[in-house]
Parts: sequence; C-alpha cells; structure tokens
Amino acid sequence: MNHHANNIMVGCGILINEKVGSFIWLFNTFLRSMDGIALKTIIRDQAFSMANAIAEVFPTSHHRLGGSHIQDNSNC
Repeated sequence: MNHHANNIMVGCGILINEKVGSFIWLFNTFLRSMDGIALKTIIRDQAFSMANAIAEVFPTSHHRLGGSHIQDNSNC
C-alpha cells in the first residue's frame, strides 16, 4: 500500500491451473526474484490452494481476501 492508501501490485503470473503445486512454484519464483525477501502482506482471492501455498512459501506473511471478493459474497 502506498502513501495514498492504494494497493500496489508488485508482480503477476499466469498459471495453467490453480493447484497448490503451481502456486508454490509461482511464489518460489517470485521469492527468488526478490532476493528471498518475503512480502509482509498478500491480498488474495478465495482459492484455498493459493492460501495453502502462501502458508508454505510465505509463512510469516499476512494474507487477506481482497475487498471485491468479500463484497461479492456478502448479502448486501
């Protein structure tokens, strides 16, 4: 998040599937590109496989659902 309270995307990737192994590969690749420095916070979608991979590769990072995913699933 920048000084204007806006989220900043620092990376993106295209995966052929949403399996845990694919996310682990993606996150390890990202981690190598960041010289092993893990992100403090990760905003993610509802994919449980992504949550499991984040917990494995970035065990000290906080991960939360993005606002749009919460809003989409609310009854409001």
